[in-house]
Amino acid sequence: MRILFLLLLGSLSLCSHAQDSTALVDDTAAIPVVAQNAYQPGQDSLLLRGYINALCAKGFAGRGYVNRGMYKAAQYITTQYGAVGLRFFGAGYNQSYCYPVNTFPGIVDLKISDRTLKGGEEYQVYPASGSCNVEALKLAVADGNDFARKLQGKLEKSGAKEKAWQKWYKTLSKTKSAYLLKQVDTVWRLMGWSGRAELLERLPAGVFLLPQSGKPVWSVAQKAIAATVIELYDSSLVFRKNRKVTAIVQNKWVEKFAAANIIGYVPGTTHPDRFIVLTAHYDHLGKMGSRAMFPGASDNASGTAMLLTQARYYAAHPQPYSIAFIAFSGEEAGLLGSTYYTEHPLFPLSQIRFLLNMDIMGDASEGITVVNGTEHKPAFDLLTRLNAEGKYLPEIKARGTARNSDHYPFSELGVPAFFFYTNGGKGYYHDIWDKADQVSLKQVPALSELIRQFVAGIQ
Repeated sequence: MRILFLLLLGSLSLCSHAQDSTALVDDTAAIPVVAQNAYQPGQDSLLLRGYINALCAKGFAGRGYVNRGMYKAAQYITTQYGAVGLRFFGAGYNQSYCYPVNTFPGIVDLKISDRTLKGGEEYQVYPASGSCNVEALKLAVADGNDFARKLQGKLEKSGAKEKAWQKWYKTLSKTKSAYLLKQVDTVWRLMGWSGRAELLERLPAGVFLLPQSGKPVWSVAQKAIAATVIELYDSSLVFRKNRKVTAIVQNKWVEKFAAANIIGYVPGTTHPDRFIVLTAHYDHLGKMGSRAMFPGASDNASGTAMLLTQARYYAAHPQPYSIAFIAFSGEEAGLLGSTYYTEHPLFPLSQIRFLLNMDIMGDASEGITVVNGTEHKPAFDLLTRLNAEGKYLPEIKARGTARNSDHYPFSELGVPAFFFYTNGGKGYYHDIWDKADQVSLKQVPALSELIRQFVAGIQ
């Protein structure tokens, strides 16, 4: 396995890893150990829990772009593949590639007057934001309705909209103030832009507060903009008089971030050149500064745990078809790992009999939904029949096509594929609360057995 690690390290050397300015207290040495013995019947619950706990350990830093979190997760999965004896294509388990990403490895702090806000809970940095370091800026309001009123009766006049925007832009460029953005959707609609993201991309350098409602949900950006946009979930703080804004946001643009898909297989006993492919993405959002971490337990440590559990099972129980296991990176940045794989397959896509993608596998107390269930009716009928016979899940819902996980690039190329996600649980998603201890695993071991029955039933 040492050789495999050296191969992984060498193949990623042409790319770069975003680094945090603050070292982690917990490293991968403290990651919970999952038993290395061969699969034993009834072991699924223990294995699933162990893998989820491991993948959500602080040493992996949310399996993202800070503290080499995604890289460490790749090493961990490589170790698990090797421990159960999966074979690999070529020189090792990893398929390396690069992509651009905006990261926040440094300080991220926000203070409004005398109150320091909690990152990931009361505010989030817009993922494409640039850096800032400002102290006690007066808070001004930039209202899209005011912008619209100044254009009233002038919309048909040539150049009126662009002139109005340039005037607004000049006002927003005054760096002695931080700006509360109100009714910004009015602005981009009047300007004929594609959406809010395009408006934010056009903002000048400066600090902008954008009120949000609902639960905080973070994401990953493949671009960096000039402005520092802070999504504010406690907007009552800024509607009071005489507010002052102090903010430090340190971003790092990484043009070639090193990532890898981790791929292994168990040869088929009868049809070694035909594949059932099981997939899950192991990457998540990582960290926003040194304090706010996004563990990604449900999304998608749970799916990766299912992938590793199935790998342990099939290593001990080879099937007529070869079973391939692909742990994708780059899903959160836009299905990048799965897209790269379909463009650089390690065996012809035409040899895939069926692909099953597993994303959000934490709580199946209300059953599962099957994306592409309406597209592959014989396979869906098989699944529902097996479920009825085994009484594994309370309900299985069929859904049509959707570009919502790593099955999609395969489906677009004609590979028969399902995407399973579970229904139930607390609904934590892309937030700081999606932790290992919040994943119940209700009905998930039963789902694990249903997956095996489905794989065995595919002819």
